[in-house]
Amino acid sequence: MLKKLDPVYCVYLDLSKAFDVIPHRNLIARLKTLGLTGPLLDWIQEFLQNRSYQVRVGNSLSESTAVHSGVPQGSVLGPLLFLLYLNPLPKLLNINCVLYADDMKLWTVDDPTSLQDNLNVCSKWLHSQGIQINASKSAAQIYGP
Repeated sequence: MLKKLDPVYCVYLDLSKAFDVIPHRNLIARLKTLGLTGPLLDWIQEFLQNRSYQVRVGNSLSESTAVHSGVPQGSVLGPLLFLLYLNPLPKLLNINCVLYADDMKLWTVDDPTSLQDNLNVCSKWLHSQGIQINASKSAAQIYGP
């Protein structure tokens, strides 16, 4: 129970280019571990496969480049697929964690050492997945006395 005078220690994290770095095969494997099978999994695989991009500057158009990682930005499914990919992370932490798109909030009413320890776990796991924390867009905050 949160008492009126308990300080709340928070860290707000922004993940750098998070939607771009997830390998499709790793995302599909994660979805399978979450129990996704059948036509829906097949549809998601089709949704991710055979994607490419080109860049136009003025009248010049670049060569087409295949995309093998990332979730499609601007799509309805992009944020959901990204959060499903991050699904194991909160279970590794001993404090509160909220995920929203490519942002995270970690917080505790315990001592700040607990927050730092869990931030270290979070950072290590994200790094193992090829995801970096954008320090310039991240912040720490203490609420309360």
